[in-house]
Amino acid sequence: MRILSGFFFLLLFASCGVRLPEGRAKPVYFEADELVFADSLDPRPMLMYHKPHWLYSPCTDIVYLERGKKVKALVVGPTIFWMNQYSFLVNPKDRIRVSTDPSKDFTPSLSTLNNKSRRDRELQVLKHFEQLEKEPKITRLLEYDYKMIQELEFSLKAQVHPAEKAAKQLFDSLSRAYQVSRKFKRSTRDYTKNLYNKTLLNLYWQYRDTLFARKVYYDKVKEGLVLASNSAPRNRLNGNMETFINLLNTSIYPSMGISAMVYQGRFDECFTTLSTVFTGSARDLLLSRLMYNAAVLGFTVPPNYEELYRNYSINPAYRKIVKGYRRSSDTVQIIRPILPNDLLLPDGKTVSSWDSVLANNKGKYVLIDFWASWCTPCLEDLPELERLKKQFPAEKISFLSMSLDTDKDQWKSRLIKLNSNPSTNFLFVHPGNAAILQSMKINEIPRYLLIDPAGKIINDYLPGPRDPELKRLLEQIIE
Repeated sequence: MRILSGFFFLLLFASCGVRLPEGRAKPVYFEADELVFADSLDPRPMLMYHKPHWLYSPCTDIVYLERGKKVKALVVGPTIFWMNQYSFLVNPKDRIRVSTDPSKDFTPSLSTLNNKSRRDRELQVLKHFEQLEKEPKITRLLEYDYKMIQELEFSLKAQVHPAEKAAKQLFDSLSRAYQVSRKFKRSTRDYTKNLYNKTLLNLYWQYRDTLFARKVYYDKVKEGLVLASNSAPRNRLNGNMETFINLLNTSIYPSMGISAMVYQGRFDECFTTLSTVFTGSARDLLLSRLMYNAAVLGFTVPPNYEELYRNYSINPAYRKIVKGYRRSSDTVQIIRPILPNDLLLPDGKTVSSWDSVLANNKGKYVLIDFWASWCTPCLEDLPELERLKKQFPAEKISFLSMSLDTDKDQWKSRLIKLNSNPSTNFLFVHPGNAAILQSMKINEIPRYLLIDPAGKIINDYLPGPRDPELKRLLEQIIE
């Protein structure tokens, strides 16, 4: 999910260079060539990046490129940015030129504005690694049974270790060929470690219907607990392992999102579950995410849980981020005006409202998807959401998508790429201030809401479409 609360705080502080919760941030500057803007389906190109340690769910931040202007992002240390699925390691204070090649599907390239030859070489390493790596592939079978899934599982397990070893050799070879610096080597020393751990979790999710029917899905997913518990016995998880642990938690408890449980007043249950099921560094990461999200949502953590967290805590970097966010939210009070719930239609001109849209669907259940064009988890949910729509009669339930994009053209472009139905898509005119968003504390996306035929909200924190619980819930109410 993509955390939204705190965005305005970051905007305020980014401009004056004040310390962020993760540490002291320094700017990176980007300037785009004219060809970057030549893609008609991508009117506002952007680079995406993660802040350290993934305490923010997994989520991304964005820097939008602008024609004829330098734009900046604030980073605490060497940070991986990606554009059009390609990655680049960027350092604080870098000044970067962004180019694309229209003849190669607008493949991006990054280089320094001041022509630093070593940095120019280093900026190509991750991209070329991704072009050359041979990651384990999950075969998509149209017709299959449990035995065939077991054969795929066995084959994948045999591939993961050799693939990671080959990836390490490839990465080291590219680093030598591009004559990278010691700093680059330090920043990427764990880049390929645990790179393919998530492959088996993805396999189990892809064939979850059969695994659920055989009642083995959770048993197979929980095998990953051994790997998670044995990782980084002291205090250091690399980015790949942090990603794996977050995915593992979501796979085991798909309807127990960390921030969702805080919002629903289930902090105690979440803390107890995480501290019981996970151990070591995995427990430390997930409990730190819980404490961070509690701070974001304004939840006061009981003193006994504060003490338990300190006892379980291993990585001081996690504690520093949680403490930094609390300190910043205590000293800065952002007052956001409450504005109307105006909704823009995909034609870019017609403005409706929340009440009007619901009135047009009165007499039916309405499932609302809060999303944005830049939100990776939102986009990952869309195929499952489309499949879910086809399983329920349109006269019984409407599926509506309401975007929190701040860029109208970016939203419209994404709708075109997705071939979305314009009659069921809307854009909040005031995404940071709309009354309904503030009253419901829409602090993260994707977020799903269910409204009954009388127009009453009956569930403001539905499971996502990748969670089988959502289908079961809809089947219960729509007979």
